[in-house]
Amino acid sequence: MLLDDGAGGAFAAIDEDVIANKHYLKSHTVTFAAEDLGKVYRYKLKAHNEIGEVESTISNQLLAGVPGKPDDGPSPDPNETGPTQIKVTWLAPADNGGDEITSYSLEIDDGQGSDFAAVIGLESPYLLLYYTVT
Repeated sequence: MLLDDGAGGAFAAIDEDVIANKHYLKSHTVTFAAEDLGKVYRYKLKAHNEIGEVESTISNQLLAGVPGKPDDGPSPDPNETGPTQIKVTWLAPADNGGDEITSYSLEIDDGQGSDFAAVIGLESPYLLLYYTVT
C-alpha cells in the first residue's frame, strides 16, 4: 500500500516490512497519531506479479471524527425573546473532531414531549452561533 504525507506529497510504501511478499494479505491497518487529525491522506494499491505491476485509482480519506458534544444546549436571549419569537445562542463545541464544523441544525419540539423537528439547518458560510425563530 502506498500513502502520501497528508499534504498531497509523494506516495511512499507503508509498513513495507510487514506487508511485502504476503500475497494472501487482503487488508492492512495503518494507525495514525493524534496530530494527524484534520489531514487528508491519499492512498493507492499496487499489484505486482512476475510480468509487472499496476496501480489502483487514488482514494482519499479525511482523518476526522464526529465533533464533540456541545457543552450546553442553546440558551434563549432574554432581550429578544418574547411571546412571538425566541432567539437562541450557543457555543461551538470545543472539539471539532479534527475538521471544520460545516453546519448546525437547530431543532424544536412542541413542549409536550413530541419528536424534535429541524427549525433550520444552518449551512456554511452562515455558520452563525445564534438564530431567531418567530
